[in-house]
Amino acid sequence: NQAMPRVTPMDVTDIRPTTRPVLPFILTATTIVDRLVQTATLSTQVQFEVERWLAAHLMAVADPSVSKTDLGDTSVSYAQGKLGMGLDATVYGQQVLALCPEMATATTTAIKRASILVD
Repeated sequence: NQAMPRVTPMDVTDIRPTTRPVLPFILTATTIVDRLVQTATLSTQVQFEVERWLAAHLMAVADPSVSKTDLGDTSVSYAQGKLGMGLDATVYGQQVLALCPEMATATTTAIKRASILVD
């Protein structure tokens, strides 16, 4: 049973432009937000914004954007957070935490639950 996303690809690309497919990130964000609303009371608007910024965060982690470009001798750097930083790794994830502080706990719990299932 596929959950219905709250956001469209355009909602996400408005805050994080890309030419790559956005729907896989939206579907993952939808699943996470659906799980979150089972334990946290969030308005429809907050659910929308969390899903949008979370999808952008997932995109940024999977496909970092160029943060620096030099013309002389050609150099390109990518914006990338450090492993283990969770939502703090990107400005998009930080916005998720500002909108919904419960996501910090939800993410940590989900990671612990996933590691238990893997063992």
